[in-house]
Amino acid sequence: MRLQILLSWLGQPKGAYPDDWSDFLDIFVVTFCLVVALTVLMTVVFYAISARQKRIHFPADVFAAYTPMLWLLLSVVGGLVVALLFNHFASAQDYIRPDAPPVLGSDANDARTVYAIYLFAYSGALCAALSWVLITAVPWFTPREFKYRPAPFLHERKARAR
Repeated sequence: MRLQILLSWLGQPKGAYPDDWSDFLDIFVVTFCLVVALTVLMTVVFYAISARQKRIHFPADVFAAYTPMLWLLLSVVGGLVVALLFNHFASAQDYIRPDAPPVLGSDANDARTVYAIYLFAYSGALCAALSWVLITAVPWFTPREFKYRPAPFLHERKARAR
């Protein structure tokens, strides 16, 4: 499957059955893409709604903390969902043999745990990066009042000189 390139770094653990592991990744990469896409969509929509509701009532409001960007923390939830789904699917189908050599400690489930942690970090970072790119690249998500436009300040000397 072409989408498997997203998880190409997720190599076969030492105790996995070779054919089953590749079939598992073919199925899981679709789940991974769906969770990442849903998380990015939710982050961008919640950001846009929150940014539209933010108003400027006093001049100091322009320089206040821009709280709609906190919606980027939703990517942590997306990463957690991907990690939990991976751990659940990998343990339910028993893709990793119980007599597999341990990765970290004495338990054969360590390979699943380590891969779940990797997937948590990878999918969380991917969700945050894609959300941030969409938020900053698409102009109508952020209201004009909150966009940083220094051009009038840079050309202020020229305007005063005239």
